[in-house]
Amino acid sequence: MKTTLLLAAASLASLVGCASPSTSAEPAEEPSVEEELKSSECPAKVEVSIAKPSIPTDATLTHAWESDFTTDYGGNPPQEARDQLGQLTTHLAKARAEDVVKLTGTLGQRCFYATVDAATGRASEYHIWFAKTSGPRGGLQLRISRDFARDESIFFNAPVKTLSATALAMDTAKDARVYAQHHETGYHGEPEGLNVWIGSAKVSAKIAH
Repeated sequence: MKTTLLLAAASLASLVGCASPSTSAEPAEEPSVEEELKSSECPAKVEVSIAKPSIPTDATLTHAWESDFTTDYGGNPPQEARDQLGQLTTHLAKARAEDVVKLTGTLGQRCFYATVDAATGRASEYHIWFAKTSGPRGGLQLRISRDFARDESIFFNAPVKTLSATALAMDTAKDARVYAQHHETGYHGEPEGLNVWIGSAKVSAKIAH
């Protein structure tokens, strides 16, 4: 696993990972500020399990996304939401086709993990790391990114209750939020691109011995 790739993913997530459609089931989240974690604050080895994601129907998603768009300057939120659906066809197909995934991670720098398939020990297309944000909805998070094509990924953001070198407990009261991401580099070099809520998943994690 290349740390630079993961750092880029984390940077994107910190900038736009909290943006989501405003619906009764998925309320909009307040922006949060990224705080750096040190390797000494995280377990040396972890086991992570991701249940099959729960992805709403296309009709439900497009209706939820409409609130992300504005009618200003002649905008058409329903049409723009449908256009976005077309852009995310592959992401949604990949997310809906996912089954249970079990991973093992070995600690690297800044709470990023070299990730392998728990059953085979082979390098995985999933990357895992822990993060911390401050703000009204800030807190500890387990972040998981599945890269399935160049600049294309499915991103999981799961809340963590306790995190240290010797302790790890997930916030089981909340499911992980799932996003479709398309990564781009902005005009000034900053990460940009689509980062759209597409569903939820149950994620569990524990220290591996």
